[in-house]
Amino acid sequence: MIQLLVEKNKAELILGRSFYLGNATPWAVYYFICTEKTFNSNLLKNHSGKYRFHNWIFTENSGSGWTIENPPAGTPTLEAAELNGAQHCFVSSRNLCSKNQVVDLLQEDFTRYLLDVIQPPIQVSLEP
Repeated sequence: MIQLLVEKNKAELILGRSFYLGNATPWAVYYFICTEKTFNSNLLKNHSGKYRFHNWIFTENSGSGWTIENPPAGTPTLEAAELNGAQHCFVSSRNLCSKNQVVDLLQEDFTRYLLDVIQPPIQVSLEP
């Protein structure tokens, strides 16, 4: 019982809110929140363009379209730590360019119970 309370407290810190799931909640839910890589991690594949356009779907590719710069041109050199050692970035032309990527949370080891009942916060950010 004490271990479950510790896991619940840790899970609440990770989720950023308190929640009560009752005694019917499997302990594995708390364990998943506290140990899995999917929480507090970037779920986008190839977010910097290091692997060209793998995992990306182009919805608009006007003008000269998308390209990848390595290292990025016209910007101050970024610390390697800021980009996890990668110096790749996507660059678009002046015309309309857009791309997207589908992230299947069930394939990322989330469960329907976790998504429907706990509803973890999902943050979309432009920060690396």
